[in-house]
Amino acid sequence: MASLNGYSEDEPIDKAGPPSNDLTYFAIVTTVNYDFGEYILPNTEWLDFYARAGPSYFYLENGNIFADFGKRFKLCFTRNKSVGIKGALIRKLALNHSDKSDNYANNHFQYILQMVLRL
Repeated sequence: MASLNGYSEDEPIDKAGPPSNDLTYFAIVTTVNYDFGEYILPNTEWLDFYARAGPSYFYLENGNIFADFGKRFKLCFTRNKSVGIKGALIRKLALNHSDKSDNYANNHFQYILQMVLRL
């Protein structure tokens, strides 16, 4: 997955502190997902839960490698699963973490909400 994300001005980021202006970063994310929804709701096909983990590459002025851990869900609105939504909460842990105020490639959370339209 490719991700374009950002930090908002004056919002605290880990120990590095808030940026003085809005910042945008680019990331390449790879994940392995484990579907554990069948254990929670075994007879439900319209709702799935997943655990996810994997490495990602982050670029904002400098590059950094992250270990990503999180959870996601998929909610289907049709029987053939062609329309629905997906959501995720990802904890991104920087391998080259820094507390310097000018280095924003640090630990953070990423929230994802997607609309699913399968043709």
